[in-house]
Amino acid sequence: MEDISALFNRFKKILFAQEKVKEVVSKLLLERTGAHILKKDIVLKNSTAYISTTPLIKNEILLQKKTLLHLIEEKQLPILIRDIN
Repeated sequence: MEDISALFNRFKKILFAQEKVKEVVSKLLLERTGAHILKKDIVLKNSTAYISTTPLIKNEILLQKKTLLHLIEEKQLPILIRDIN
């Protein structure tokens, strides 16, 4: 029974870390681009944040990609983000 509890705690930490990263990315996107991106529209996979939004907002994000990645790195998040798509 303790093994299952440890397993659940491990997944809880992973999910909590992902939610925190999504929240920070969402706030930074709002500050830098003025676009309100919901956490559900951000997918984290292989150190990349995939953002589902309109092409206009996506272009704005890509124009500020270097700055956004630098700001994300400064936050020292539990999950490393190396790219935004």
